[in-house]
Amino acid sequence: MGAESVVLLPKRLSIGQINEFVNAAGSFESEILFFYQGIQINAKGLLSVNLFFLSHYSKNLDEPITLRVEGSDAQVALKDLSHMLSSFYE
Repeated sequence: MGAESVVLLPKRLSIGQINEFVNAAGSFESEILFFYQGIQINAKGLLSVNLFFLSHYSKNLDEPITLRVEGSDAQVALKDLSHMLSSFYE
């Protein structure tokens, strides 16, 4: 079972926010991925998420990113993680 959501993120996320997200993503059984301009990132990998935000996403302010979740707890994971990402924008 899978689901996806498009969210807006701030230009820069703090290391604390990235760690918080990756830890939360790791608590779910589902596969969790970011998609942005043809790039696919494993959202459970701290290094890959950090590199993504440092090298690609941080260059563009307020662009949407797709969060895709595949697995048995996809609906709950998508809801919780989308909410978390949206709170970083506020």
